[in-house]
Amino acid sequence: MTFKSRLVAEAFLATALSSTGAHAANLITNGDFEAGALGNTIPGWVIDAAVDPRSIYVLNGAAYGPCCGANGSAAALANKFVTFGTGDSQNNPARILQDFTLAAGRNRITFDFGAIGGAPHQLSFGIYDFTVGAFLLIDTVSANPSNNFDTLFQTYTADFVSGGGPGNLQFTSFDGTISKDMFLDNVRVAGVPEAASWALMIAGFGLVGGALRRRNKVSVTYA
Repeated sequence: MTFKSRLVAEAFLATALSSTGAHAANLITNGDFEAGALGNTIPGWVIDAAVDPRSIYVLNGAAYGPCCGANGSAAALANKFVTFGTGDSQNNPARILQDFTLAAGRNRITFDFGAIGGAPHQLSFGIYDFTVGAFLLIDTVSANPSNNFDTLFQTYTADFVSGGGPGNLQFTSFDGTISKDMFLDNVRVAGVPEAASWALMIAGFGLVGGALRRRNKVSVTYA
């Protein structure tokens, strides 16, 4: 492999990775809710002023041990998440919001959700695009309650298309919460690489791989 061909291969690969990596960054601040302490403030998020703030907390599974028999691994019980309906104090609706900048093109939202208590619990969410003045995605998830924090979380995934620009993400609980709380964790919104970007990345890997194979090839000459 010549020095020139190695530079071309590395440049190709760097371009491919940058074109896809630029879309991979999470556009949401503190989506895993690990920033800050346990309590009723959420760094990066706004709790709806019309809602009793005591009904929305950042907690972990260990906090549900005394009341609800929460169990699971140490890591699962230490993980932080947002809970709606803490202490049966929710006024309807309970909502958290965050402004962020949408990626142009196809976007993907993922988040984990679960519940604890005596009945299924629902959580609605929406992504609003200020440029077009409309919601790009509205949906509702429902979680069956469990006290096993190793298995209670489910993952939601959906794609939507945006022209880019300012947006807002909001999660809202409309349920009454007598003896049931809804959990939210690992919120992520990111641009999805288009087919051309993936093709460029694959081509870059192929070029580098071919060059490395040529470099490692051993030439044997018989007398």
